[in-house]
Amino acid sequence: MHCENKTMIKIKDLFGIATKNLKHRKKRTLLTILGIIIGISAVVALISIGQGMSHSINNEMEKIGTDKIFIQPKSATGMTMSAEGGAGTIGKKDLNLVKKTAGVKEATGIYSHMAQIGFGKELQTVYSFGYPKKQSEASLMDEVHTWKIEEGRMLKPGEKGKVIIGTDIAEKLFEKDIQVGNKINIEDQVFKVIGIFKKVGDPGLDKGILISEKEIRELYDEPDLFTYLYVEITSNKELELTADRIERKMRKDRGLKEGQEDFSVQTPLEMMEIFNNILAIVSIILIGIAAISLLVGGIGIMNTMYTSVLQRTHEIGIMKAIGAKNSGIMKLFLLESGILGLVGGALGVLIGFLISKGVEISAAQAMGTDMLKAFFPWYLIVGALLFSFIVGTLSGLLPARRASKLKPVDALRYE
Repeated sequence: MHCENKTMIKIKDLFGIATKNLKHRKKRTLLTILGIIIGISAVVALISIGQGMSHSINNEMEKIGTDKIFIQPKSATGMTMSAEGGAGTIGKKDLNLVKKTAGVKEATGIYSHMAQIGFGKELQTVYSFGYPKKQSEASLMDEVHTWKIEEGRMLKPGEKGKVIIGTDIAEKLFEKDIQVGNKINIEDQVFKVIGIFKKVGDPGLDKGILISEKEIRELYDEPDLFTYLYVEITSNKELELTADRIERKMRKDRGLKEGQEDFSVQTPLEMMEIFNNILAIVSIILIGIAAISLLVGGIGIMNTMYTSVLQRTHEIGIMKAIGAKNSGIMKLFLLESGILGLVGGALGVLIGFLISKGVEISAAQAMGTDMLKAFFPWYLIVGALLFSFIVGTLSGLLPARRASKLKPVDALRYE
């Protein structure tokens, strides 16, 4: 017990000496840890934003539900496709085929097209979407898009001459704001605005309009094609099985071999996995770039500690002359370099927090969405601090070893 207390006192003494030495050189200390601060703040900010995006996307997918399947042509650009049908497109024939597949509860399709709309004397180009006339299909589309009405009311299935507009159209595209009850021209046809969507940060919806499917098909003379198909299954336990059935059925109907599909059948889990993989790759690349700052910071600490050893050679000689052991000298310099790394890490975590929160607030104000949120799990903070301490300690290893190997007589003679 006595030995343990003695050891604790020695560690406390070493810590006191280390912090005292660093306090005496505040400017040099700050400049030394600058690389660590930049590296850790970049890593913390990037990981927190990435984790926040991942959580938000996963939450949105959970709202949609794990009982949904999404089908789209592989050649689709997101807007209207060839009116010819056939390879690389999705049509009503495909929708009917999907509806007859075992395990499918309901299926619907959405047709979208770029539209020219007019309000007053101004014209703008926006996204337009068709709303199904069948109630069960409309309900499925509502579940998938999870859209909300800010003002007015939602479009009823099959309702003609009415339009729902996005917030950007209502507030930003035209000189005058568009209100519920106003009339707008869509491809020279008059529609009454009955609702405005709540801003969600999705350009397609915020700068989009929703009219009946029949009217959008008449406007663009497209009786058959869909941009996407949405499928609701009877049991989420058979999600993968039903998706496989749909894929095999569509492949057979089109006379395609496995691997040659001109369409894709995706589940929410697959979509989340693709997104998370892309996000992980981007994060690794960005964190790799940020790690260069950590390397520079580590080199800075090493350089400072070497300089410190030279400047304190006489002091080291005195410490050894009064009984300090090599291990004690080495611990002192390792502790100093470790503290440099830890302080740099702590400041880096704080700055990283402020950066990611700033991005979150800016995104919310600019896009009106809470999709981009910073996420700070405890393991991110602890890991960043521990990593910066290790970088600092390892950077001071060689200088500390050199200090511990100095001979007392040579050190005392050093000027």
